[in-house]
Amino acid sequence: MARLVLICILFFFLATPAMALVGQEAYEIRTRDLISAEEISLGKYRGTPVYLVFFYTLCQPCQREMQRIVDNRYAFEQSGIQVIGIAMDRWEEDVKAYIKDKGIFFPVGLANPSIAMLYEDVRIVPFTYLIGGDGVVKAQYMGRIPDDKFSQMLEQVAP
Repeated sequence: MARLVLICILFFFLATPAMALVGQEAYEIRTRDLISAEEISLGKYRGTPVYLVFFYTLCQPCQREMQRIVDNRYAFEQSGIQVIGIAMDRWEEDVKAYIKDKGIFFPVGLANPSIAMLYEDVRIVPFTYLIGGDGVVKAQYMGRIPDDKFSQMLEQVAP
């Protein structure tokens, strides 16, 4: 019985925030791109749809999600969607090596305490937010996005 209660409590905490930001303005993010050292800020991309993905370099579903993004570079560029990655890793050098090794073409920054606090719903990675050019979260997805939902989600924010 105690095991069932624990499972229910865990499910509640993991599943409850799944739609918390949809329809609301995305929280501002400020970090720096690990390769160019330029500031990453959602405000900088106002007017442009953003595909914001939180990931961890050692997470296999994250690795598959990041590879899919790299493989769909042309689709992102053609649809005018800016991809931004936020690494949940601890060590900057590990993330830099990952970016270079995987051919990641978009800005990637490390999660900092303010990002972690604002985006506290990110408990499972990958976690993706699709943000319209107006700054409003149009969709979010916890875990790897199924292939059939991937293009549907992109269509939600394409200008």
